[in-house]
Amino acid sequence: MRRNLPLAIQAVWSSGFNLVSRILPSYFAQFATASEISLIYLLYASAKFLGIPCGWLSDKIGKTKTLFLVFLLLPFLAISFTFSKSVIFFAFMFFLIGLLGNFYYPSINAVVTIFFDHKKTEYLFKLESMYQLGMVLGPIIGGVITLKYGIDKAFYTWAVLSFLGLILSTFLFKKESSFKPKTKIKKINLKEFLSQLGEKKFDFIIFLITGSFLTGLFEAMFSLALPLYATKIGFNISKVGWIIGLGSLVSIFGLLFLGKRLEGKRKKISLILTTFLVGLSCVFLIFINSLIGIVFFLGIFTLGRAGGLNITRSFISEVLNENLRATGMSISDFAQYLGRIVGPPFAGVLIDKINIFASFGSISIISILGIILLILYQEKK
Repeated sequence: MRRNLPLAIQAVWSSGFNLVSRILPSYFAQFATASEISLIYLLYASAKFLGIPCGWLSDKIGKTKTLFLVFLLLPFLAISFTFSKSVIFFAFMFFLIGLLGNFYYPSINAVVTIFFDHKKTEYLFKLESMYQLGMVLGPIIGGVITLKYGIDKAFYTWAVLSFLGLILSTFLFKKESSFKPKTKIKKINLKEFLSQLGEKKFDFIIFLITGSFLTGLFEAMFSLALPLYATKIGFNISKVGWIIGLGSLVSIFGLLFLGKRLEGKRKKISLILTTFLVGLSCVFLIFINSLIGIVFFLGIFTLGRAGGLNITRSFISEVLNENLRATGMSISDFAQYLGRIVGPPFAGVLIDKINIFASFGSISIISILGIILLILYQEKK
C-alpha cells in the first residue's frame, strides 16, 4: 500500500495546481492580451533555471522529506494568490510555485522509479495518469467554482488539497534503510554523473532535446492556445474546464494502455511514436471546433506529450543510480522548462500576429523535425 502512495500524492498535487493554472487564460481573456497572459507561464517556467540545484538538494535532503516540505509550504502560497488580481502578481506567485515544483517533480519521479525498479516505464506512465486525473478533476472543479463563486474560492480549494497532500506525504516516512541512496552525496560530482551515463552520454542529450525540451515547448504553446481557441468559438470558462478535464480523462486510458506496452521496448522508437501523436493531434485541431472533437484530440496530444516526457524519465532512471536520480530528473525538467520558457511568448506572438491555428500548425511542424532527428540518430547508431 505504501508503495502506491506516490500515485495518490501525484493526483492531489495535480488537482490543486491544475484547478487554477489551466483556466487562467480564460479568466484573464477579457482584460489581458495573449502575450500578457503568457507572462504567467513564462515566469513559472523560468523558475526551472534553479531546477538542477533543487534536484541535487532533493537527493541530499531525502526524497520523501522533500515531498513533505513541499506540501508544508504549498497551502500558504495558494492562499497568497488572493491578495491581488493583477497579471504581474500572478506571474510572480507562479514563479514561487515553479520553485516548489523544482523540488516536487524530481522527487516524486525518483521515488516511483525506486519503488518500482523493474517496471519503471509502466509506473511512470501510471504516475502520469494520476497527474492527468488531476487534470480531469482540477479544471472542471476550478471552472465551476470560479464561474459561481469567484477565483478566490478556487485558491482556497487548492490550499485544502495541499493540506491533504501534506497528510499523505507523512505516510512515506518509514524505516528508510532500503530506500535511502546507497551513496551519500556531499557535493555535485560531475565526474560521477558522467561516469554513470557511460556510453549513453549522446543518447542522454538526444532525449533531453526531443523528450524534454520539445515536450515542454509543445505543452506551453498548447496550454495557451487551446483555452483561447475554446473561448473564441463560444465556450465559457466552465466549459473550457470541462474540455480540459475530459481531454485528460481520454489520455488516462491511453497512458495506462501504452505504458504497459512500451515497457521494455526501445526508448527511441517509443519516443518517435509519442512525438508523432503530438503532431497528428494538432493537425486535426486546426479543422475541428466541436466539443467532442476537441476533447478527443486534446487527449491524443496529452498522451503523446506526456508519454514522450516519461519515456525520457524512464531512460534516465535506467542509466543513473538512485543517489543521482533526482538530479538527473531535474536536468530533464530543466530542459523541459526551457521549452516552456520559449513556448508562451512564441505562441503569444503567433496568436496575436497571425491566429490561433498558427500555434497548432507550428507544433505539428516542430514535431516532424523532432521525429527526423530521432530517426537520423537511430540510423547513425
